[in-house]
Amino acid sequence: METLLQQLNYQPTGLTDDEIAHPEDALGNIFYTLPLHVARANIRLFYQAWVLHNAPTADAQDTTEMLAFVNGLINLVELSYVVVHRHEQVENAMVFVGKYSA
Repeated sequence: METLLQQLNYQPTGLTDDEIAHPEDALGNIFYTLPLHVARANIRLFYQAWVLHNAPTADAQDTTEMLAFVNGLINLVELSYVVVHRHEQVENAMVFVGKYSA
């Protein structure tokens, strides 16, 4: 955990201690305010803006690297969505079991 905190602090993070301790909850908040399809669309819009802004100066290598980054970012958002919903399913199952185990 100490190494993780050092890596986060290398470039200052806006994460709170609670968000670091419970990232599933913080990720869940993102998806409650921003549906998954909107998040994907926004990432693609960022890429389109980058292409339009850098079209005169970007070479093929820059464009390839940025496209790979955008695809990775979309995958990260989708995987985060999966983690959040699995976490919610586990919490709901624990509540259900706790309710009827007494």
